[in-house]
Amino acid sequence: MRIDASENQATGIISYKVRLLSVVTGCFIGIAGSLGFGPLFLIYPVLLVAGAIIQPRRRILGRGLMLSGAVLLFPVTIFFASAIVDGARLLRGYHDLNFLGVLSAMLVSVLLACWCDVELVISEVKVRRAQRPHSSPSS
Repeated sequence: MRIDASENQATGIISYKVRLLSVVTGCFIGIAGSLGFGPLFLIYPVLLVAGAIIQPRRRILGRGLMLSGAVLLFPVTIFFASAIVDGARLLRGYHDLNFLGVLSAMLVSVLLACWCDVELVISEVKVRRAQRPHSSPSS
């Protein structure tokens, strides 16, 4: 175990804040996506949320579910971003509160998904560094 690594990282547990961000992101993307694509869309964000919930108990399975959920939601994020660009073009001549609400939910989903992906990558790097055996520097 590395000296500068925290106890949770050394044991493979992702921090509470990152797991909470994953739950919030999964729930928000699930709601925003199900508004546009129906309730079957919830399959993808459930992986992210389930992984965040079970990660402290089943460390490897939880991390795997969280990372696979983030990977599966990445194309959705790209699709939402392109829909936002198209929606912004339409918004100039078309003013509807429902359309604006869906567009806003998609924008928040994209921002949350990007933030969550960055935090997951950072935490995964920290966990892997903490679990790596300490090597002595060569002289």
